[in-house]
Amino acid sequence: MSGPSDHPAAAYPLWLPMPAVPVRVIVGPPGNGAALFVAGRMQPGEVSIDVAAIIAELSSGQAATGGGDWIIRALEARNARLAALAKPEDITGAWLIAGAPKQWQRDFWSRTLGAEIIVLDPGKQAAIAGAAAENVAVKYVHRWYAEAQDAMAGMMMPAARTTPPPRETRPIEPRESSSKRGYGSTHRVLRDKQLAREPWCRFCWEERKQKVPATVLDHILPFKRPDDSTDWKLWGDPKNHRSLCKPCHDARGAQRGRAEKPAGAATNGRPMDPAHPWNRK
Repeated sequence: MSGPSDHPAAAYPLWLPMPAVPVRVIVGPPGNGAALFVAGRMQPGEVSIDVAAIIAELSSGQAATGGGDWIIRALEARNARLAALAKPEDITGAWLIAGAPKQWQRDFWSRTLGAEIIVLDPGKQAAIAGAAAENVAVKYVHRWYAEAQDAMAGMMMPAARTTPPPRETRPIEPRESSSKRGYGSTHRVLRDKQLAREPWCRFCWEERKQKVPATVLDHILPFKRPDDSTDWKLWGDPKNHRSLCKPCHDARGAQRGRAEKPAGAATNGRPMDPAHPWNRK
């Protein structure tokens, strides 16, 4: 029997509408006791959405591994229940139980459902024991922790401070609002259009041929201020946009953007970088 990660299109549907009720997403390895955790905290009017429970409902006691794979049917049923949260009748809230070992998967649920993410990780040995009690193959526990570890690969930790901090520092200047920095309602419209055009992370596809849902609009050539006429073209030009998942954006987006900018000057002394002020006339 396969798992949700083997069916990314069904496991992470981009078409889901935003729920009209609060949603909490419990993520963690198999055998983490999520069902009991949710059952002990659900309030009247709330529902629990769990692929494992849906498989049990659909299979009606049949062996889930016999007569075909139940995971696709269960994911379709789960997605239908999530979509129904956009126009709930008597539902006041929902709990979604998911694996989501990687950060981009948690970002997907957070952005798509506006959900609160709760990580329930009892530790590998406890998860193995819990999975055995639930008749879940231990390989899925190992797989979850392997993917969670892979999600951290390549992330650089900050270097330890070797010198004491200076006694006097400059006062911290107040940060401008997100709208003035170019991340207001207009940016959200541009982001949604870009993600509709390019739903998969460009870096993940180009480098690993993996279709990872994108959640961030990234500017190939960076801008400084969208209210500046010269920066407006960079900020709003769809040709300067690309879709990335949040880990790629945070870990390498800025560095990759700088690497893609041509450096130096031509023989006539004019900068080769098209974003240079000399080339913005």
